[in-house]
Amino acid sequence: MYGLRFGLEESAVQFSTNCRDLYEKVLGDYERYRVSDASPEAFMEVYKCNDFPISVPEYALREAVVPPEAAIYSKDGLLYLEEKGKRVLRIDPHKNRIHEYGTSPEDYYMLTRFSLKWMLIKALEMKGVSYIHGSGVRYGDDSYFFTGPPKHGKTRNLVTFLDKGGSFITDDTIFYGENGVIPFQIKSKIIKDLAESFPDVHTASLGEDSVRLDDLGWLVDLTKIYPCEKKYVDPSNLFFLYAWNSRETKIKEIAKKEMLSRLIKVYKTELASSYWYWKEEKKSLTSIFQQYGDFVDKARCYVAFVGSDPEEAFKSITEV
Repeated sequence: MYGLRFGLEESAVQFSTNCRDLYEKVLGDYERYRVSDASPEAFMEVYKCNDFPISVPEYALREAVVPPEAAIYSKDGLLYLEEKGKRVLRIDPHKNRIHEYGTSPEDYYMLTRFSLKWMLIKALEMKGVSYIHGSGVRYGDDSYFFTGPPKHGKTRNLVTFLDKGGSFITDDTIFYGENGVIPFQIKSKIIKDLAESFPDVHTASLGEDSVRLDDLGWLVDLTKIYPCEKKYVDPSNLFFLYAWNSRETKIKEIAKKEMLSRLIKVYKTELASSYWYWKEEKKSLTSIFQQYGDFVDKARCYVAFVGSDPEEAFKSITEV
């Protein structure tokens, strides 16, 4: 078995697998966060095999269909994800533990990656650190954080700032605790169109260190291209992004209470796509409320309708 224990802020996740290809992909994301002295609060074991020792139990209730061929079931506080003949997972969201058996688990790395991220999120929430779906960059004396619905330009705006001399804080995953934002820098999902807009990113996407995601793009380590933050960062500016059909970018400042409401809505959307949706949603929201409130209190809050002209978008954001 191959194993990796990784974490932040004295929280840790233990990952184990007998599949070397899968292990190397996980290592590519999380090796820099390897820990040895922290006791893990989350466990994921993945086995590559043809015969699965677990199955969906009789009378389990089907909770959701996962296209194209999988489904999620629940029984006695446990969840089961099954894709007939390919894989089966047993998930205990209360104990933050997953067992997976599959014929080719390396082909499902993005799902493993998503599960590991949420295991870390839930472990950190127990330590008073909250997760915000978004990206962050330091530029000049200020920090800029981008949040909003999926696929509305958070990573594109991050890379635009980095390409103009910014310092990388995080992509897709903002962790915020009592000391500020914790830099968190696993590989970024870079779509083909984005890579082609930035020569250095495009070159990195074709390198041995990147992970190809079929026709969707690549996982790219931005820390090997741009400078990055190592210490806690205080939030200066927080933008809730929408992409729209225009070259123009328009920005308006909003009340902190409105931004707080928007952040909670995004968290609920993200939580609903995870296995942890079945674990006391109200308790999860209660645990993040104080940190979210502190974050928006420290930041200037804006809604940004971002157009297709990256130069205008950059200028509009930095000149507010």
